Amino acid sequence: MIYLLFLGLVLAHGSELSDAEALHELAFQQYDEGQFDEAKATMLHSVALFRAREGDRPLMLASALTNLAGMLQATGNYEAAMELVDEGLDIRREHLPESHSAITHSLIAKASMLQSMGDFASALPRFREALAMRRALYGGEHATVAEAMNNV
Repeated sequence: MIYLLFLGLVLAHGSELSDAEALHELAFQQYDEGQFDEAKATMLHSVALFRAREGDRPLMLASALTNLAGMLQATGNYEAAMELVDEGLDIRREHLPESHSAITHSLIAKASMLQSMGDFASALPRFREALAMRRALYGGEHATVAEAMNNV
């Protein structure tokens, strides 16, 4: 079954989708279908392929790490999830300007993780930093700014 889903993704997107990206997308489908253990295993495979085939720290790896962290967080594995969020943020900062929206996504992921762990004092400054960055990027009336405001 997994092979058929994977094959369908590759056929639908053609050569524009790497194996690692296709597995990344497949993991989301599995997660959405409630196949949490399978999704985590597929995402781990995706991360391994990103590292092996595209270099140690390609930008797409940051997304895969952050998404895997979310899966680990959902199962209560906060320590491993935090390491992945931190690595994803570091990768994004290596590849992108500090004002990029993907950086705000990583900051919110990190703050949400800290909040889930009960560390509100550490979470709040990261939520505020993400809010300030989103206001600078989008202005005060954008939906992503409202989302960031709800976090604070």
